[in-house]
Order: sequence, then C-alpha cells, then structure tokens
Amino acid sequence: MKNVNITILLIVLMCMFGVQIFAENFAVENSDGVTIYYNYTWSSVCVTYRGYYHGYSNEYSGNVVIPKTVTYNGKTYSVTSIGDYAFYGCSWLKNITIPNSVTSIGDYAFFDCRRLTSVTIPNSVTSIGEGAFSNCFSLTSVTIGKSVTSIGDSAFRLTDLNSVTIPESVTSIGAAAFYGCDGLTSVTIPNSVTSIGEEAFYGRRLTSIVVNGNNSKYDSREDCNAIIETKSNKLLLGCKNTIIPESVTSIGEKAFNNCCDLTSVTIPNSVTSIGEKAFNNCFGLTSVTIPNSVTSIGSSAFWGCSGLTSITCHAVTPPKCSDSTFLYVKQSECTLYVPSESITAYKNADVWKNFNIVGIKPIYNKGDANGDSQIDVADFTAIANFILGSIPENFEENAADVNKDEIVNVADITGVANIILYGSLNSSAAAKGIGGMEYRIPVMQAKDFAISAGGEYVMDIDIENPDMQFSACQFDVHLPKGISIKSVTLGNERTTSKKTNYLDYATLADGTTRVICASTKDVAFAGTEGTVARLTVVADNDVEAGSYDVTIDNIVLSKAGDMAKPESVTINADIISATGISEIKSAEPNNADGMYDILGRRISNSEKLRDGIYIIRGKKVIK
Repeated sequence: MKNVNITILLIVLMCMFGVQIFAENFAVENSDGVTIYYNYTWSSVCVTYRGYYHGYSNEYSGNVVIPKTVTYNGKTYSVTSIGDYAFYGCSWLKNITIPNSVTSIGDYAFFDCRRLTSVTIPNSVTSIGEGAFSNCFSLTSVTIGKSVTSIGDSAFRLTDLNSVTIPESVTSIGAAAFYGCDGLTSVTIPNSVTSIGEEAFYGRRLTSIVVNGNNSKYDSREDCNAIIETKSNKLLLGCKNTIIPESVTSIGEKAFNNCCDLTSVTIPNSVTSIGEKAFNNCFGLTSVTIPNSVTSIGSSAFWGCSGLTSITCHAVTPPKCSDSTFLYVKQSECTLYVPSESITAYKNADVWKNFNIVGIKPIYNKGDANGDSQIDVADFTAIANFILGSIPENFEENAADVNKDEIVNVADITGVANIILYGSLNSSAAAKGIGGMEYRIPVMQAKDFAISAGGEYVMDIDIENPDMQFSACQFDVHLPKGISIKSVTLGNERTTSKKTNYLDYATLADGTTRVICASTKDVAFAGTEGTVARLTVVADNDVEAGSYDVTIDNIVLSKAGDMAKPESVTINADIISATGISEIKSAEPNNADGMYDILGRRISNSEKLRDGIYIIRGKKVIK
C-alpha cells in the first residue's frame, strides 16, 4: 500500500511540474488516415514518437505527409518542428513530406529509416539535428532548403547520397555529417561556411573538393581538391585526387582517413607535422614521400596502410612517431629511403628501425639556392649573382631553378620572392602573371643616341607596352668597342622605395653587360610606360668615330615565377670624334637622318634648325 501511495504521489508531482510520462501529448490522423503523434510547444506543436520511449519502431510506415496545421480539441496548432527521435527506427517509412511550417529537424529524427529514398527539406527549416538522417541506407537524394544554417554531426552519415548541394545559408557542417556517403563524388563548400567538423565528407569515391573562392575561412587553393583552413594552412580534408600545395604547413587529424583509393602521396617541404590517423586505413597507398621539414607524425597516421611498399623520408633527423603510427604496415617488407648520412640514426630509432632502410642522395629544397635550409632574400641575391656570372659558395643550381624550366634566370628570382612572401610559387595573393599576356614587340625600347669621344650619355631602358605587369627583368646590352657602362640605376620616379628593389649588373667574359632589376616584394616596380633602368655609358677618348648598333637582347620579364621573352631591340649610336667643325650649307637636303643636337637628341628636320652646333653622321657641324 505504501508503494502504491508513493507511485500516485510521483505521478501527481510530475503533472504539477509539467513532467511528461509519455512523449506525445495527443495523436491526430492526417488527411490520408495516418496517425501522427504530437507534443505541445507553447502555441505550436512538434511531431514526436508514440509512447514514452522511441522503441515503437514502426509507428510510422509507408508514405507520411506531415500537415502544416493540426486541430485538436477544437484548437488549431501550427506544426513547427520534428522532434528528437520522432521517426527513429521506422524501417518501413518510404516517403516523408515535410511542410514549410517546420523550422527544425531534431536529433536522430529519421535515424535508421532504411527504406527512405529521398527527402526534400523545405526553405522554412533552419537546422538539421545530429544524426537526423543517419543510417538511412537507401537515401540517395536530398534537397536542403535555402534557410538551413547548420547541419549537425552525422546528419547524413552512412546514407547512399550520390550528390548534395549545400546552400549559401549554411554556416556550420558537423563532424561526420556526410561520413560514409560512398556515392558522393564531389562536394562544393559555399562561402558562407565558417565551421567544418572532422571527417565531414569522408567517402571512398570522392574525387573533387571545391571551396568557394570567396570563403574567408577555408580554401582549396591551386585546385588542390582539398579543404584547407586558410589562416593556419592546415589541410583538413583530402581525397584520392588531392595534390597537397606547397603552402600547407600541417596535415590535420583524419584528413585522408579511410581514403582507400589513394595510391601515392607526396608531402611538400612546407609541412612540419602529420596529424593522428591522417592516412589511417588507406590500404591502397603504395608509396609516400615525407619531406625534411616534417618533425612529427601522429599516432595511427598510417595505421592499416598494408599496401605500403616504399617510404621516402628526407628528414635528416628521424621524425617522432609512436608504435601505432605504422601499425599493420608490413615494415620489414617496406623499403625506407632516407638521407645517406642518416642511415645510422634511423636504424637506432624506434619504429623506423623496423623498416628495410636504404640510403638516398639529398634532394633540393626548391628556392634554397644557397643551401642553408632557409628560403629568404639571401637566396634571392644568390640567384642574381649566379645570373651575373659570379657563382656563390654552396650554390645549388637545381634548387635555384624554382620554376623548373631548366634555366636559371630572373623568373626564378620572382619565384623565390613568391615563396618568401606567400609560401608557394603560385599564390592567389600574388598579382597577375604575364606569361599569357599579349604584348607589342618589342616590349622594351631605348632611343638612338650620339656620344662624343670622352663623353657620357644616359640611356633609358623603357617599357613600350603600358599594359605589362612585372616585378623583375633581366637583359643583356651589347655596346660597340670603346663604349662601356659606368653605372646603372633604377628607373624613374614611379619606382617604389629602393629598399624593396634589387638592381645589379656585371660585364660577362664576352664583353656583354647583363642587368638585373627585381622587387623583393614581387610587385611591379615600374609604372606603365616607365623606365626600367638608366644606364650611364662612357666613350673612350680614342674611340673611333662612326655609326654603330647597340643591341638589347636576352630579355626576360617576370612576375610570380611566370615569364615572357620579348624580341631583342637594336638602336643606333653615333660616336663623334674630337676633330673639326664644318658648316651646314643651304644646298644640303632636308632629310636629317643621323642628326642630333649637342645633347644627343635626334633632330627630325634640318629646316627647323636654329643657329648652333649639331652632330650629323658622326661629325660636329655649325649652323
């Protein structure tokens, strides 16, 4: 009797304080005669399950149409949500119609509705709960409404979706939201997304990953087929077609987890750490290259990679790892290639010593021209000195050939500038390159000039094409015998601060003068139609008078590692001897080719001459 009284008292107390004994407050048949269960939510109602627990697994089956409103006891309520577990385990539910009055779908609302094939989430819905459609193994199609802002953890986990469009309204995608959706081949992340959970899009057939270029949090730079956290440069999610960009500094946990179709991967020298389970269970992986920048590899990073037959690790010091890092890799049958000088270190290192260790020659770190393991302005100047014929100590020509075109020139200088500034050769932060631009030939120009024996002349090297964008150039100047370059300075006032510019020149063994102008900031250092450089030339006192060609060739204009090679330019230089002065006679023709004023400026018509001293075809004359 005492127990009965206690039970009655508990029921009374729960009723007094609004505690429900059953999930549903009432049930009403829809227009098709299907009974739907509801809970009160103030002035509206929520669709729920039958009874006091979601154990009535087949209370809903077949086709279910949820009405926008429901009337009970003479009062009409708006249906505004689908509650947690509402259709949980309804394995015979085949179709569901959700009205545009519903604003939220609760946690596990349709979990394990394994015969549900498609669903349309109306534009009224703003959130999809955790596990909402998880384990709906037959679900191949979903339309997500344009008002949804959050997709919960495991929301569509282990469904058979073959495509999905994430609307611009979504800001967060939960962990494992689309995990195990093996039908998905591509995914596009809109610019609105600011949060992506771990393994959000794991799928064995995923081949394309694109992040909207306007997304401020994530990117898929250089069409890499991956999701990268922009600020940290961490690769969060990859697929079998991922090419890891050289600006990535770390590979996140589970980034390639269970990516079974991945067969090989090259990790760039910018990466310093590989996260836990990064390549877990990638049993199709046969080879991996680890750069010398990596210092640590997380636990289970290559767990279950049973297909691995070779690992190339360029790290001089064996990276830190755990017993599980290469667990279930046939280590004794897997060849580990390491720097020759590090063989002993690897043979004494835990885990690494279990592999078949073979020495390799050291590789070159692209951009590290001086071989000091740092990429900085010292490499910039080392390449410049090499171009000018002075080979620096410890110069690595393979590393200096940044753009891999088998020639070291000013384009490699701008490539180094990009690596220093942006972390990679090709960067969206860099300005537009010039390789594909149309340009008028010749791109560079200089004016004909005259110079007297023992005299000087300032020769401007100009940009002829006003549309050309570049941050560096090199060119060779071939001067006639008896004329040499006294100095070279940067161009006109349009140039940026000299603190950010590099300029040098040298006379090569054949007498050619080679000039290099470059910006350490990889910005255009001369404005449109601006002067690239000013060359002060001097003539010997005993130079032979006459008219000579001055040729500018081997021209390379570059921006961000890209380059253009315009045609050579040839101008005329009249050398004037110190001998006598003759007078222009009125009978001479008006054609004044080869005529200059005393400052070396060309004169186009002798009829317009004022009285004075002029130079005609290498002779001083007076009028």
